Amino acid sequence: MTLPLIKSRMGTAKGERTFYAVKNGTPRIEETNLFSLAIQRVPFLSGVEMTERKYLKHWKRKNKDKIRTYRHRYFKKNPWAKWKCLIASRCACHPLLLRLGIKNKITTQELKQLWFRDKAWLLKRPSIDRKDSQKSYTFANCRFIEFLENTSRPKIFALPKEHKKLERNKHMKMRSNEIEIAIARHFNSRMNLIVPNVFWGLGFGYELDLMIVTQSHYGWEVEIKVSLSDLKNEKKKKFYAHCSNKIRRLYFAVPDYLQEKAISLIPEKAGLLIVDKDLKVTAIKPPKINKSAQKLSQEDINKLYELAAMRIWSLKEKLIRNEANERGR
Repeated sequence: MTLPLIKSRMGTAKGERTFYAVKNGTPRIEETNLFSLAIQRVPFLSGVEMTERKYLKHWKRKNKDKIRTYRHRYFKKNPWAKWKCLIASRCACHPLLLRLGIKNKITTQELKQLWFRDKAWLLKRPSIDRKDSQKSYTFANCRFIEFLENTSRPKIFALPKEHKKLERNKHMKMRSNEIEIAIARHFNSRMNLIVPNVFWGLGFGYELDLMIVTQSHYGWEVEIKVSLSDLKNEKKKKFYAHCSNKIRRLYFAVPDYLQEKAISLIPEKAGLLIVDKDLKVTAIKPPKINKSAQKLSQEDINKLYELAAMRIWSLKEKLIRNEANERGR
């Protein structure tokens, strides 16, 4: 007894291909191509219409172990191909290479030639190196050397002179911890108590990015925003969260590239602080003083001291992890 044949159409950008599959079995395919070969390795989803991309995504999700085994076997047989993937990932994600305009201009075949030219299989830990750190990955500019020799070579991490005055692009946006440091310097952390991420202990009901306690025991809040989407999301909340009788002044701190749009998105009662790329703070708009705000009690201040002490130990743990990761590299 033969099982019925079920027809399934696969839509692609170049047109539609028709495949015929046996129910709960292996498909019988009319033409031979890479997609057909991929389908032959796994049971076919008969009777389901899907695009070629969706099917390949489904196949990869169901066959992660097969893919991992195949990649391991392929890179073991062709070790130079692994460096092609690493170079492509580095050029696409590394912020410094993006700013310098370093491109991936070397092919897998050229990496194979370099592998045999430099006898990389004899090295204990081979690594790809650019002879000139300011130039892209090309056949003439690359070589295989020992990893320790590569890490000990002097690297040029500074931008060229013609690029020093470039504005921050989308790959080098300012981070929230940089703004925190700038705000702490601006309000003088030696004179005032400044604590990040205040949530529990004082009954706010929401998290304060930065809380400042002045010498007169009044509380100030600084809300940090590093992207336009953060500002728009805050606008949707109608600022109900920034209402407390323990906060006398409310500030919004944003990078300089958000200055124009931030003025219209922050509440009227809030002041605006602009942080430039040199971490200098400029007050653009003063806040409205909450005259009904009360001074913090000594008990509240003690809780803030306790919270600040806890932040120190979590920071030390983070520094230790970063040092361990650097040693591992």
